Amino acid sequence: IDLIIAAGVAAIYGLMAIIVGAGVLLPKVGAKMLNVADEQELHDGRRQLLGGAVGMALVSLLLASLALADGPNALLDRSIAALLVLVSLVGIAAISLLTRNQGDELMHRVSLESAALAFWLAMLTFGGWAALSVLGHAAMFSAIALIAGLFALFLFAMFVIIARRGMMMS
Repeated sequence: IDLIIAAGVAAIYGLMAIIVGAGVLLPKVGAKMLNVADEQELHDGRRQLLGGAVGMALVSLLLASLALADGPNALLDRSIAALLVLVSLVGIAAISLLTRNQGDELMHRVSLESAALAFWLAMLTFGGWAALSVLGHAAMFSAIALIAGLFALFLFAMFVIIARRGMMMS
């Protein structure tokens, strides 16, 4: 089930990357599809949004590579998967560093609040689960479950913070 969860989280990130990327590259469509005021807002935030789309695609690639290379019936060679994971991690880090000072104060605040919420959700979820495992009340989660879970929790935290701030499309 861990591989299915990782593949599912990879698919969600991949779909989001396609939607955001297409919305930025096709601003007339993007202005209707994405939660923006108009095409100009897409133009103004183009670099940050494209960075986000590439980052989401890299998260998708990372998770899909791990899911496809795990288990006895792996569909992807582990050496190739390791290379893809390394490229994904370096790319995610580079994009994060390059885009960290872009955006307005609201987006900085949303990012900060989302990261804090994701951290506490991860501590409660994986820390609690690990504690139950130590006490013999639950099986320990796998490494791929941890990685997929962290990315899923961060995505969930973003949606919670965005919704709480009233920034969801009406």
